Amino acid sequence: MMQKGTIIILGNGFDLNLNLPTKYSDFIVSEEFTNIDRSRKLFSYLSNISDESKKWVDIELELKKYADLLDSQNEQDIKEFKDDYNLLCRRLLLYLTRVADIEGYKKKVFDRSRNKISYEIWRALENKYDKIYSFNYTLMPKYLLQNSGHIKYKDDNEVENIVQYVHGTIEDENIILGIENDQKYENFGFLYKTCKPNFSMNVTKDMLV
Repeated sequence: MMQKGTIIILGNGFDLNLNLPTKYSDFIVSEEFTNIDRSRKLFSYLSNISDESKKWVDIELELKKYADLLDSQNEQDIKEFKDDYNLLCRRLLLYLTRVADIEGYKKKVFDRSRNKISYEIWRALENKYDKIYSFNYTLMPKYLLQNSGHIKYKDDNEVENIVQYVHGTIEDENIILGIENDQKYENFGFLYKTCKPNFSMNVTKDMLV
């Protein structure tokens, strides 16, 4: 049996296994992405990368690669990149809000997900952890805590005491998409995750303690 102090860390594989189309490659072929004018250079770049890779795109890695192609001293390049990046974040939020809609999920997908590995593990770990850290933007941990298992948390405050969303949530519209601090990209500092208002170093420290 797990001892007091056990934590669960969730990544995107958890949502994917529960039938949510949350890969970056899913986003890039969505209407939220494809209806952006390709005169926006970042979107054109990501679209081309997606066509080449077919299956997997790591947008955060590609942001660094795209920055490498630009003149970090050129104010116009920096401004255009920042504008495109901000639009990218807004469109990703719109996409995830649509595909990870909890009510829609409950009606269309949840019953099939009961046979998924993620769901089985979730049930097996029920009440054997103190904290859940999710790197996902969706509210699946909250939904599962309130709708599955023998122990159901109906109070949002109870759930908030258990679940910590490391990169923000679609519910709060504060998702964190970006890169780690790197002096090489200091002129593109708007990409740094640490620059986001809701970023907390305490979360990372808590996971390591």
